[in-house]
Amino acid sequence: MADYIGIKGISIPTVSSDPSNPVAGQIWYNTTSATLKGYGKLGAGAWAAGGALNAGRYNNAGAGTGTAGLTFGGVPPAAAVALTESYDGSTWTEVGDLNQARDFMAGTGSQTAALCITGQIPPSPPPHTTDLVEDFNGTAWTEVGDVNDGRRNSVGCGITTAALCIGGGPPAPVYAFTEEFNGTAWTEIADTNTDRMSAAGSTNGTTTATLYFGGTEPPGPPNPADSTKTESWNGTSWTEEKN
Repeated sequence: MADYIGIKGISIPTVSSDPSNPVAGQIWYNTTSATLKGYGKLGAGAWAAGGALNAGRYNNAGAGTGTAGLTFGGVPPAAAVALTESYDGSTWTEVGDLNQARDFMAGTGSQTAALCITGQIPPSPPPHTTDLVEDFNGTAWTEVGDVNDGRRNSVGCGITTAALCIGGGPPAPVYAFTEEFNGTAWTEIADTNTDRMSAAGSTNGTTTATLYFGGTEPPGPPNPADSTKTESWNGTSWTEEKN
């Protein structure tokens, strides 16, 4: 069997840290992480302007894909709304409203099977967090099982029958709570290693494999501590990854 030096004419370098400016095709062995690594450029891509929303807003949530998307809730700008819009890759169309207007919620799922999880309900400020969860079937929203701990600025991942709600806050205190949804009820499971809110999660995460990264650590607003931490979930526990 041919080895790397026989194919490329060079050996794989051994380093204690990843190169700061790798080039496409470069390969190395990182002794710190005990990992063989390589670098390759992704295919050329570009952002393009899509269709404008019918109602501009912020602090809204979303679900779905670039050609079959969904956005719901948010602030336009004085009070939270229940508006839901569906995207076909070109234009947005208003569909069934949420039962409860809110902002700062988490969203997950698809255009025709989405969850709107927790959030802040009017009036605001101060924060009025909610434990409400709604399920969208492509036409209308239905209230389903509430989370055990009401919050806002949490992260959602998964599908309508197997989802996670991670972190969040009122904004003080900030939570490490993680809850799992089975399509009917939420169960508290292992906390994240660090209390955080306003973080992000992997868009295609599942209840057995997802990432949770960034956000704000205690003491939170008005003196936020921006986080560089990333944690991975294996269905049982959270592991802090190296920055």
